[in-house]
Amino acid sequence: MMMFEAVDNIETQDDLNEYMQFVNRIKNAEIQSIFFTMIMHTRPKIARYNQAITTWATNNHKIM
Repeated sequence: MMMFEAVDNIETQDDLNEYMQFVNRIKNAEIQSIFFTMIMHTRPKIARYNQAITTWATNNHKIM
């Protein structure tokens, strides 16, 4: 539920960086991928140029 709520509230790169710290603590990469997919579809301009998102995508490309 927190991931769905966060997608609507992320407005800046700093917001996304802070939230990615939370997402990275989730032990299941498939659950993390839900957030990744949602943020890329709803906030592509913020997500596309975010280093934390880029790092996550690089490390988890096999499940995408």
